[in-house]
Amino acid sequence: MLDLNTLDGSTWDVVISGTGLPQAFLALALSRSGKKILHIDKNNYYGGSEAAFSLQEAEEWVKKVNEGIISPPPSPHPLLCLLCEFRALTCFLSKSVPNSMPFESASISRPAVLDGEDDELSFSRAYTLSLSPQLLFSQSRFLPSLVSSRVYRQLEFQAVGSWWIYQYSTGSEANSQPARLQRVPSSREDVFTDETMSMKSKRSLMKLLRQLMQPGHDQENEAESEVDQNMQFQNLLETKYRIPSDLFDPLLSLSLSLKSMDTTDSIDAIPNIKRHLSSIGVFGPGFGAVLAKWGGGAEFSQAACRACAVGGGIYALGREIKKVDEIIEGSESEKLHVYLTDNESVKSRYVVGSGWDLPEQIQRERVHPYSHLTRAIMIVNSSLEILFPQTSENGPVPAGAVVTIPSRNSGPPTYLLVHSSDTGECPANQCEYYHSTSNRTHLTIFP
Repeated sequence: MLDLNTLDGSTWDVVISGTGLPQAFLALALSRSGKKILHIDKNNYYGGSEAAFSLQEAEEWVKKVNEGIISPPPSPHPLLCLLCEFRALTCFLSKSVPNSMPFESASISRPAVLDGEDDELSFSRAYTLSLSPQLLFSQSRFLPSLVSSRVYRQLEFQAVGSWWIYQYSTGSEANSQPARLQRVPSSREDVFTDETMSMKSKRSLMKLLRQLMQPGHDQENEAESEVDQNMQFQNLLETKYRIPSDLFDPLLSLSLSLKSMDTTDSIDAIPNIKRHLSSIGVFGPGFGAVLAKWGGGAEFSQAACRACAVGGGIYALGREIKKVDEIIEGSESEKLHVYLTDNESVKSRYVVGSGWDLPEQIQRERVHPYSHLTRAIMIVNSSLEILFPQTSENGPVPAGAVVTIPSRNSGPPTYLLVHSSDTGECPANQCEYYHSTSNRTHLTIFP
């Protein structure tokens, strides 16, 4: 019988390091197939880069990220702002390999409370700040994993309703159009009822939507056969569909591309727009995406870890793999000698983990592809109910909305995933902004 006070000397089929989303679902699948699983994490919290924190936990996390950094980045000042540089694994190559975690730097700030004023922030645990506020479309490839693993039964989902585009002020001072938020038409019904588009723009846009929604073909394979893989998205809209330029940014927002309009490829944008359109109405009328209540992506990871523990998996936080040696004369089930912190060691047939969680000694020598994102989480002292209208007469009141702020200098856009207090992540009459952009030099908040 395993001594729960120590892991020293125990034997496992698989040792998994890190409790992020991939590791959590792998551990669950292996435990249900009868494998003996030890699941550890060097952090004292679950989720890895998908974790969620209270205010106090976020402050402690920022200190950990900035260990060894002389000058953390400055932050803007709503009620509270958490700003971080994130390295996401993508198709971009880099010569440098990140070390302990995918976050390069972070800062947290809040405005000073003047004498005689009340602090508008509530207590620490009234807030949940998610490092991974994920959107889940009904046509997402992740959804079958949630269903087959039965993890979805432990989660509560809420609708993400409208997409909005920020339109800058235009014209001269004497005859200017003020900046405003414009709702992005996300379906054919939205196009018909939109009063801001000309009939010519509506016809061009409907031609595009009809072709994207043709049934009978797989989304990604059809997209690949329809467009030149080397053709830029902007060129496709101009030459094939005659889409006017004022609709470029709204269509780019539906693709959620982190690249600028003139560098986004059709082969990336078109499948994402098709996923958006085909997802509408599957979960309920008027919306196509949902979010997990209470903590975003952290809820997925923790639910999978709980299910793995029920299936016999053993969890140990605050444990890190320091070294792995191959056992030459061991049995088939004892191929590796795994040395952990606290001078403990275990034996295992396999060791699994990401580049952030395993020692360099056992990682293959290769160039790690990754790109940089700038992210920010902001708590705002307003409910912003205008962002969460019902998108269908019989549909739910959304708890999430997406706002796209185009760049003014042909750079990548900034996306805001806005969560209302219905998510349970903040008190009533407040909301949270989750900003994300691949622009490392400037994070657009609201111009």
